[in-house]
Amino acid sequence: DTISNYGTVTGSVNLVAGTNMFNNNAGGLYNMGVNTVLGTGNALTNIGTVSPGSVNNVFTSAITGNFAQTGLGTYLLDLDFGANAGDRINVTGTGSMAGLLQLNSLNKGQAQSGDHQVTITSAAGGKAQAGRTRRQASSGRVDQSHSMGNQTDAAANAGDTSQTPTHAATTA
Repeated sequence: DTISNYGTVTGSVNLVAGTNMFNNNAGGLYNMGVNTVLGTGNALTNIGTVSPGSVNNVFTSAITGNFAQTGLGTYLLDLDFGANAGDRINVTGTGSMAGLLQLNSLNKGQAQSGDHQVTITSAAGGKAQAGRTRRQASSGRVDQSHSMGNQTDAAANAGDTSQTPTHAATTA
């Protein structure tokens, strides 16, 4: 089965057995539910926007299969500074991240001093990295970055930079 999303899909997707694909196309928004079950070796390809649990809701989504975010895709990431938590996508297969990481900062006024890190993707089958661009509004208080961590995880990092406003940055 193949899902080709050009609009909005909200919630879990379960395609069970067989050869399955979920193509979140340009202009498509996938507000991920708890589970996206595609099956081993099958993939969710993101050319549009994915958001675990939708915007303003720190949430963990699981993908049974592979996840590939192309250079045109956007991962809309909620990052809660009060709880030191962020959205997360757990993938049973491989993960490939390129494109845009769009940060939606929650509770910036509750940011604690020091450096903090939250895992935002984890791919049990390993990960590949292409260039990513990070976009956020100027915060004046918090510096945020994105790192690939180890062989399976990618993380969002936050540090106290109360003297320096932060603007959009590019990571590669």
